[in-house]
Amino acid sequence: MHFYKALTIGAHHTHHCEDYLFYEQSGEHRWTLAVLDGCTMGNDSYFASALAGKILRKTAREQYSLDFVQPARRSPVEDLQFYFKTLFDALRQSQNLIGLNKYDLLTTVVLMVIDEKENAGAVMTIGDGVVAINGTVTEYDQRNQPDYLGYHLTENFKEWFSKQHQVLTFNALNDISICTDGLLTFDRFDHRHYPEQTDPVHYLLFDKENAASELMLHQKLIHLEQSCGLRPTDDFAMIRVINGHTLPGHTLSGLPSYK
Repeated sequence: MHFYKALTIGAHHTHHCEDYLFYEQSGEHRWTLAVLDGCTMGNDSYFASALAGKILRKTAREQYSLDFVQPARRSPVEDLQFYFKTLFDALRQSQNLIGLNKYDLLTTVVLMVIDEKENAGAVMTIGDGVVAINGTVTEYDQRNQPDYLGYHLTENFKEWFSKQHQVLTFNALNDISICTDGLLTFDRFDHRHYPEQTDPVHYLLFDKENAASELMLHQKLIHLEQSCGLRPTDDFAMIRVINGHTLPGHTLSGLPSYK
């Protein structure tokens, strides 16, 4: 598996990038990935995404250590439930410890668990986000009113989790991405003429040029800005995972579909 990441502040933001990302090995054959986007209208929105992301990353690291002692038998979907339950509990503790209210904890979460041995995985999105799985793109757009996790911390977790429908499962690990909705905000940032016209969504999600470099997505962002005159207006976080067998020379067949 080859992992690539990109994180950049949007052109319309000036002080802080409100997005956060991580990927961690969470078992002998298992990985946990997430991208998070803090709510601009919340309090210190960069804090909410970073706090939730660090809690999830810590949980993944702990699971990696425990896996060698007693391997977990959970499916990827069961793992998602475990991670969100842990996140719920930790955010509730943080509220009590440092006096936070729900407006301090408004962040979207796109959380993915992949199992290399089983060649399978699952992803759950809270709020807005974009998920690409082996050529199929799913966009979650809640029309500028994302259902942030912070709104639900007083609820019964099992009841809340049972109502979540933004969940995808897959049985092949070829070319997979999770992104915040900043992916959909690329636009011209000046009036200069640029020689190339490139669809940034397709370019970032499917193009495999420079896939031999772990900086592939960073290089693509530079190309979009310098050669196409495009930058995201909103903060942007993305993780892309490509199976080594589908790198250039072993390309996927067919065109991407959208839903």
